[in-house]
Amino acid sequence: MSREGLEKVLHELGTSRAGRSSFAADAVGFLGRHRLSEAEAEAVRTRDVRALLDAGVNPMLVWGFWLVSGLPPAEYLERLRRPSPDPAADEGDNTLRDDSERAEGRPWER
Repeated sequence: MSREGLEKVLHELGTSRAGRSSFAADAVGFLGRHRLSEAEAEAVRTRDVRALLDAGVNPMLVWGFWLVSGLPPAEYLERLRRPSPDPAADEGDNTLRDDSERAEGRPWER
């Protein structure tokens, strides 16, 4: 996935009323104007926050996109807790750990 392309799309959707209107009217057409793979476009269309974060997209852009989509914050957190389909995607600074790993690494959360 192209992180830069995804970030440009999410930035536009987060800051441009015209972009949001275009996306709402025809998501496939809107995303077709950007250089995204089918998997990238699908992640945006379905608001797959786990896939977006695994692709390295800035978490603030993903959160902003979620907020302008009008979806409940609790569902965002639920989707974040879903495991990544690709174990290799769990490497790096943006990984989310299950509660047991988090508690081991942070004594104040025990």
